[in-house]
Amino acid sequence: MINVVSALLQRVSEMDGTGDFAVFSTWLSPLLSKKVQQGTFYGTIKGHIDDAGEREMLLAKARWLFPLYWAAARHWLLGWVDLTAREIHIFDSMPELQSYMWAELDGMLRVRRDTLDLIYENLGLLAPKPIAPTKVTAERTPDAEDPMGSTATQVAEDVAMTSVEAAPNAENPVVSTATSVAEEGLPLISDFGAINSIDVSDTPIASSSKRKLEDSHSQDSKPSKPVKIPKTAKGKSKTKDQRKEILESDPDTSVVEPHRVFCTKCSAYVKLDKKREFKLENWIQHQERCPGITGQVVVRVAVKKKHVAAGTTTKSEKVSQIDSKYALSRIARAVGAQKDDTNPEKMSLQEAANLTRVLQDQNATIQESKPVKYREIRWKGFAGVVQRLVNADVLPNIIAKNVHQLNPLSVGHMTIMWNGTRFYIGQILDVYKKGANSRHGSIPSPISISGRSFISLRAYLPLGTGGIPDVDEDLEDSGECEVAPLFSCHHKNLPLRIHTHAKVDHLLFNLGPDIFEKAGPGVRHRSLKDHAARCWISLTQPAVSTEVKSLQ
Repeated sequence: MINVVSALLQRVSEMDGTGDFAVFSTWLSPLLSKKVQQGTFYGTIKGHIDDAGEREMLLAKARWLFPLYWAAARHWLLGWVDLTAREIHIFDSMPELQSYMWAELDGMLRVRRDTLDLIYENLGLLAPKPIAPTKVTAERTPDAEDPMGSTATQVAEDVAMTSVEAAPNAENPVVSTATSVAEEGLPLISDFGAINSIDVSDTPIASSSKRKLEDSHSQDSKPSKPVKIPKTAKGKSKTKDQRKEILESDPDTSVVEPHRVFCTKCSAYVKLDKKREFKLENWIQHQERCPGITGQVVVRVAVKKKHVAAGTTTKSEKVSQIDSKYALSRIARAVGAQKDDTNPEKMSLQEAANLTRVLQDQNATIQESKPVKYREIRWKGFAGVVQRLVNADVLPNIIAKNVHQLNPLSVGHMTIMWNGTRFYIGQILDVYKKGANSRHGSIPSPISISGRSFISLRAYLPLGTGGIPDVDEDLEDSGECEVAPLFSCHHKNLPLRIHTHAKVDHLLFNLGPDIFEKAGPGVRHRSLKDHAARCWISLTQPAVSTEVKSLQ
């Protein structure tokens, strides 16, 4: 409604040749304060500026009007900018509500600080020199029964919009002088400091019946506005040379590079920032959690995992006994035979099958003479090929995969694995036994792979291919073989170790414990010792690896 009347008033004044003002939309102030969002319903800031008039028309106006709404008092005020005098004015038709205080401190302050610059920016001009402080006119309409006394008074009373400036023929023109007292004893404020000069002992003017005048007690009980704590100034950032000097002087570092640093406590590189050289944040965080620096290691999760995986007391077992229903039938047949009054019941086929299975399970000779599985036959054929190509001292006991009483599959032992895609070395974490109904119990130190199903491993992957000897030459124990590759169990991009759950058939050779050694100072990866390196090269050479791939 206010926007409609404002546009009509501006249009009529332009037709009469007396319109030296332009009225902006009531939505401009809420949009600037972000109380409402720009969009289809509320419009945009640029759209409301364009609706006020064209570029040449706005620049020709002497005054720009901004209707302001104070939600706390449900009251409209009028603020305008006098572009000729470089001043901002506020007109309040209901001064007892003290709406002008809000308009001066919030509404027109935003107009002077943000709106004018934004309007000039949309007009393609630079903002002029600063606007003078706000001048507030607080005056009630002198004659409420005659709202037609002037055009400005009519708008203020009928549409809750205050006047631009009283017309020359107004009954009581708008007071725009410095701080003084009007006819009804209201103070006139010319600057911000004059607000504090109001005498609270003055007799207040009676308010309207719709809204009672607030007394001093209710004013004192109002919560004060939160005070914004100024942000502390940031300290001067360190230069690249200063950051590098700090890292080099740290006793826990040995190798300092622009984007990584080597920690001597955990023998690993710590990545720094990818863009900024010698940035300290990642190194500071590493110092807070590195066990070698802090002396604290959290082992609760590892201990719990080991107890759940390897310390379980539930073991798989196979029960060999006569079924209870067949045991009762045997008793019934015995009773019938003693009385001789009935013919003895014959044994059923199901009962005979159950008795046969129990006898076979309890007979050791029958168990040893069980038919060999096809994969066992293939492994024996592969072992024969390896024995012809490789010296027995390099790969001893290859038929049993070097798993025996003196070298069991204990936790921590290293094995050479082949999963159908790649060779790798696995560190045994747990060995599981085959069981009925998928009940797999772990075995601490199995001395054979018979009856085993899966192995939990920490996987050490080769980082490169080692030397491959001549296919026609046997690998002797003289150590004349190429160097094996380096190995790592760490993920390429994440600070994690690689683990897997492999079938027991993937195991090629049990190397035993303690097969790795450090490749060098400051190197994170591991290298194989001499005997383990010869075993690795023997199984990965082309002649043997071709036979390995045929096993899958």
